Amino acid sequence: MSEARARLTAVEVARACGVDLKTIHNWADKGKLRHTRTAGRHLRFHRLDVVELLRRHAHPVPDALLAQRLRVCAAGMPHARRALGRRFDVVDVADAIDALVSLATIDPDALVLPDAAWMDDAGVVERLGANDVTAHVRVVVLCDAARDAALLRAGARAVVPHDDAGALRDALDAIAFGALTQPRPRVIVSAPRGTP
Repeated sequence: MSEARARLTAVEVARACGVDLKTIHNWADKGKLRHTRTAGRHLRFHRLDVVELLRRHAHPVPDALLAQRLRVCAAGMPHARRALGRRFDVVDVADAIDALVSLATIDPDALVLPDAAWMDDAGVVERLGANDVTAHVRVVVLCDAARDAALLRAGARAVVPHDDAGALRDALDAIAFGALTQPRPRVIVSAPRGTP
């Protein structure tokens, strides 16, 4: 399995945002910027959360924040590495259960879940967003258009047709670059939670 990646420190985020360190602490305390704390109570941030914050407030995003490849956990997609591997760091797992069980170990930026008749996809997406350990994971669900509204309301970042690799790449590109909307109409992408 992949090892967890380093998080950004408050000082690194302050430099990237061009603000004072105290501002970063205030944003974290007020819930404007998702964060975790180390055992020593130091703030740590996921790169994509910082990118989305900068995009949301129309600030330039430093190239260093965009240079890191998006780590994608692809559930039940045996050809995902071949289809997505040039752009993304793909970790393919056998199925949705393996993906969910190994999220903390894989530490992905995005999770691609195929819909499954036995699984409450919207419930899973909602629970991932509510859990401190997995709230940073952007979820893309592969399913038919009939269920997209419920999945987006639950917090899925995108809903993509099963057989459209181009749409999946577009959705993951939108996540990687902190896009709040997606220009291609065949992909339904929602804004991050808490976005006005």
